[in-house]
Order: sequence, then structure tokens, then C-alpha cells
Amino acid sequence: MTLTPEAAEENLRDYLLDGIASEIFRADQAYSLGEHIGQFAEEINAANFGELFGSLQIVLSDRQTLSVVIIFEPTKRYPTRSIPSVLGLLQSEAETWRVPEPGKLRRGLVNSGSDSTSVEQMNNTELRYAICCYFRSTLPNTKRLEPGNLSHALDALRQSRDKVIAHNEAIDSASFQPPTWGDATSLLNYAK
Repeated sequence: MTLTPEAAEENLRDYLLDGIASEIFRADQAYSLGEHIGQFAEEINAANFGELFGSLQIVLSDRQTLSVVIIFEPTKRYPTRSIPSVLGLLQSEAETWRVPEPGKLRRGLVNSGSDSTSVEQMNNTELRYAICCYFRSTLPNTKRLEPGNLSHALDALRQSRDKVIAHNEAIDSASFQPPTWGDATSLLNYAK
């Protein structure tokens, strides 16, 4: 069923604002608060509040992990407000979207390495499909793991969510590489 342009845009706004943007805000907020607490660690410990604020930092780290993983969660059984879902929405309604500045999309594709002649010949629907395909190809993917890339960072965060935060599995700590604040920050920068 094809939506009207207005309905499709409202649906997209919901995915972007109530979904991705909200999770980016939560993750950034958790990181900022955790970082700020760390800046005052000596004073906090001297006042005997180290355990309290240490626990708070764990909660903030867990919130950041959850938010980042949600942003990249593939759609499976239920619709999610994630980047893969937005790309799916854009592709499924490619013929519906109004593109106010197709020149910017064309330049973006050409700047990413696409052939300028073929990009210039694309109609608006083909252009939208090409943009979605391009972003799908750059998305972190836990099936394409290479040390140091965003896929590796996403895999570390997803494992932390699944094995530590959500299920507290009895795993050997040597077999598990915990994620870093930097892993989450790198993924957030990609999402932005």
C-alpha cells in the first residue's frame, strides 16, 4: 500500500524524531553525565560517595549501550525506529517521497564514488533507491567484522547488551571484549 506523500513524511518524522534522534540524545546525555562524574572522581571519592557515583556511571554506560544498539537494530519481528528501518521505509516508499533538492543527493552519490553520468540520468525514484543502497553499504554490520571498524564496535556493544545487561550470562570474562565509551561515541557520530 502506497502512502500519500504527507503520510509517508509523517511516518518518517516519527522514526527520525521519536526514534533515532531521541536515542542519540539519550546516549549523548548518558556519556556527558558519566564523563562529568569522572572529572570529579577525586572529590567524589574523598567525600565517600565513590560507590554511589560509580554505580551511577554503570547505569549511564548501560543506557548509552542500549541507545546505540537500538539505533542500529535491524527490523525483525516488530517495526523498530532504527537506521535500518528508516532505510527500509525510504526504499518501500521511494516513489512517494518528494525530494526538495535532488541536486544535493546527486552530489552526495558522486562524492561517494558513483559514476556522475549514471547519477545524472537517474529519475527521482532511482535516485532515492541509490541513496538507500549507498547508506546500507556503509552501515555497521556485525557479519562484516574487522578490528577497528564500526561493525566491530557495534558487535561489542550488542554482545554487552545481550550477554551482560539484558541476560547477565555466566560467561568467561576472557572470552568477552567489553565495549568502550569510544566504541559507542564512534557509532553515535556515524548515526548523526
